[in-house]
Amino acid sequence: MPSIIESKATAVFAINDEMAIGIMRSMADRGMSVPNDLSLVGYDDIDFARYMIPSLTTVAQPMEDIGALALTLIMKKIQNQGSDTEKIELPNKLVVRETTRRIN
Repeated sequence: MPSIIESKATAVFAINDEMAIGIMRSMADRGMSVPNDLSLVGYDDIDFARYMIPSLTTVAQPMEDIGALALTLIMKKIQNQGSDTEKIELPNKLVVRETTRRIN
């Protein structure tokens, strides 16, 4: 957190929602607030993100689709039907909540 504060950043994109929640806590411990002092975005859209105060802006992944696809790929490997590397992209969605603000 000290390096984020020193950088004078206006926003942070955390690698996951848990990291973003940790940043929010660290900011509160320093008397800072989200989004007034720093806009914050997480990743994963865990259930807890919507219940934070302020609620966490995050990127939602299609978790059910990821799980189903993973199972399909595992079954292909087990049955020796798929040995080539595949690149698969699934859509994600920005869920804007209360931890971001527009900078004028």
